[in-house]
Amino acid sequence: MQKIFPKTVAGRAVALLRMRSMHARRIGAGVVMSMVARAACAGGGLAAGTQAANTFTTWFYSFCGICAGSYLLWTGIQCWTNKADWIHDFGGGIAKVAGVGSALVLAGWAFGLFG
Repeated sequence: MQKIFPKTVAGRAVALLRMRSMHARRIGAGVVMSMVARAACAGGGLAAGTQAANTFTTWFYSFCGICAGSYLLWTGIQCWTNKADWIHDFGGGIAKVAGVGSALVLAGWAFGLFG
């Protein structure tokens, strides 16, 4: 690739400023990256982040399990009072809970592929 040099003094000044701004951006990016690395180390690093992710995953699965159990309990009460059908409504509820639960497990497995 052939470099084109500006012929005028004004063109040289603009090229010099452009080159300096490019270097300043690189230096600024390096400073920001080092600040982020220092903040990560000060915050506990990878171990603290992993622990936080595991805590959130446990909390989220527990919340989804409680919601699924509540839904099945509500559907079961509806069937017990003859307002719903055991086969279609309760069986369908079990299938829905199983589908959503398998989606959660599948998402966790897919996320583990990149870990």
